[in-house]
Amino acid sequence: TNGGRQFLTRQQYDDCLFCIESLRSRPKIAQTIDQSRKEVTLTGEILGVPFKGRVDLLRIDKQRGLITDLKTTSDIEKHAFGRVFMRLRYDFKMCLYRELVKQETGKEYKCAMICQEVGGDFDNAFVPIPDIILDNAMTRVVSVIADYKKAMADVDKYFPSKKENTPIVKKEVSKADFERATEKMWN
Repeated sequence: TNGGRQFLTRQQYDDCLFCIESLRSRPKIAQTIDQSRKEVTLTGEILGVPFKGRVDLLRIDKQRGLITDLKTTSDIEKHAFGRVFMRLRYDFKMCLYRELVKQETGKEYKCAMICQEVGGDFDNAFVPIPDIILDNAMTRVVSVIADYKKAMADVDKYFPSKKENTPIVKKEVSKADFERATEKMWN
């Protein structure tokens, strides 16, 4: 047994090294990575609902704080990645990160994504996310939270077994199933 670890082929390992070299070859990306805290857990509440997230890179300073997520993609061309960005609701994720950081620091920082192609030329890009995109996403998040709170207030109507102290069965949902379900919800 390998202790739950996954072994990489030589080609996969070489691809990883090439991606790292590619990221490091871009001064802005390398600087962002070097000056940021990594894998930062964020917690807070939005409209009374607890949230927790883990941002890939967080730089907190007086002038230029930055919240950055790393994403792999098949194509970093702006229109192609823009479609992926909206389809996978990265705007929701980033506006939540921005809000949680604001709750912790009292400041609203800019957000960006570092996109890395996983094949071909292994190209990459630093993509600032406009505030208007995040503001619009937050408006939708607030609406979703309001719907969630309403559903939770009516939970006894839809789940009468809860009244009888019958345990609710929890089901694990794969990331792929979740993404398919949310894609249907937004299309």
